[in-house]
Amino acid sequence: MQDYYDIDTILCSNETVKVTFLCNCFELGFLDPSTQSKHLRKSTKLELPFWLAEELCKQGIVEIEIPKSHNKSTRDSLEADPVAVSLRQKCPYYYDFGLKLAETMKDGELPGILSKTFKARYRDILDKAFNWREKDYSLYTSRLTVNERKLFEVTFNLAVDLDNWKKNRSQKLSSSTIL
Repeated sequence: MQDYYDIDTILCSNETVKVTFLCNCFELGFLDPSTQSKHLRKSTKLELPFWLAEELCKQGIVEIEIPKSHNKSTRDSLEADPVAVSLRQKCPYYYDFGLKLAETMKDGELPGILSKTFKARYRDILDKAFNWREKDYSLYTSRLTVNERKLFEVTFNLAVDLDNWKKNRSQKLSSSTIL
């Protein structure tokens, strides 16, 4: 279970999704800035934050449309070459949001695609983090999701520390913060 106060969890659940209302909803007109009505009519289409859309979907009030970040076109691109796709541009919390989306929409295919994508990108991230010795890696990391970027930075720093230790630039060994 994710931490309620975790900023990444909050930002992930704040991604917007398109929804279609399945029934008339009274006193919810304020959700649609394009109407003066107090009420929302059946078949009204809106963009809502996922945390709200998810709850309304569970109650059968709305139907969530699969976002562009996880649609068939993106899935096909990931099948072709997962490393080439800029996931951060599609959704900074691509994996976490995708898992929440799959659970809510009961999409059995999406978790497998996310897993396959992460495995392929994981190898690339570790390879670049261990072998990259230029000072500026921002162009590369700008394409990574939030979690991938954290993985790259931790691995990169470990590789630099290891290199320094091997070359006797580091006199003192320290224990891992993970332990």
